[in-house]
Amino acid sequence: MVATWDCKNSWRSGSPIFKYFAVNHPNMEDIVLEKFKHALSGHGLSIDDIDEDGLVYITKEDINLKVSLDNVRRDYERDQDEKIITNFAQSIADFTMEGMPDSWEGVKDNIVVNLFPAGFNFESMIHLPITDTFDKVYTHFDGERHSYISYKDLEEWDVPIEELDNQAEENMDELSEGATLAFEDIEGHALGHIQTAYESLKSAFLLSSAMRSKIGEVLGVPFYAVIPVRDLCYVFGQADLEFFSTALGQLVVDEYKSSGYPITTELLTFTEEEVTVIGEYPLE
Repeated sequence: MVATWDCKNSWRSGSPIFKYFAVNHPNMEDIVLEKFKHALSGHGLSIDDIDEDGLVYITKEDINLKVSLDNVRRDYERDQDEKIITNFAQSIADFTMEGMPDSWEGVKDNIVVNLFPAGFNFESMIHLPITDTFDKVYTHFDGERHSYISYKDLEEWDVPIEELDNQAEENMDELSEGATLAFEDIEGHALGHIQTAYESLKSAFLLSSAMRSKIGEVLGVPFYAVIPVRDLCYVFGQADLEFFSTALGQLVVDEYKSSGYPITTELLTFTEEEVTVIGEYPLE
């Protein structure tokens, strides 16, 4: 069996879960590839082949993995953190073909939401729009990997989408209880961000009613946010809207362009019930 793999999180047999993004930095490709080879060797694995598109083929036991390093390169170039490469190698070493539990009772406590840009190729994944530029999807999250949920899964579990959504919200609220808010002073203005052990859920936590309440207690309601990428979001209050709506523009665009997991360049306002777009930073 062939499984197609991309950086950070999940796989789906025969088709990519995440988009591949072109990276035109030959030196960076060589550095990341060599470090990746070294990290794999520590797990007793090696690269079988690299095709003309740069996809890497690895055999793990009786599983043939097809791997893209594009997002690894993007994130390594941005952060210069070798853990990005070693963690990806670790995820491949840990990979199995075991899927989600078969029953709703077996999966429901691990159902969460995640965010994707609206132009993503969702295939059979359940996705619901939040704004015109990004959607939420539902996943089974084991603490490390996301397995994306389809309408076929709901049919097999005999569960309506409303129950799926309610369960995901309950689980996100519970997980967000362990997250904290940190603030930094920028020229006398308070800029907040979410700190959590669940990096892949960081921006998605803004959809949690518990997290919105936590932020609202500090900043008031409504509060404002930018979520350029999956693992980075900033929040601020009404009093700082004029300052940050200008000051954050270039940062939002740069993060959106440089990450393998972009979400949106919109400027958003949050209440307890609604997410509203009040502006969008142009990419050019």
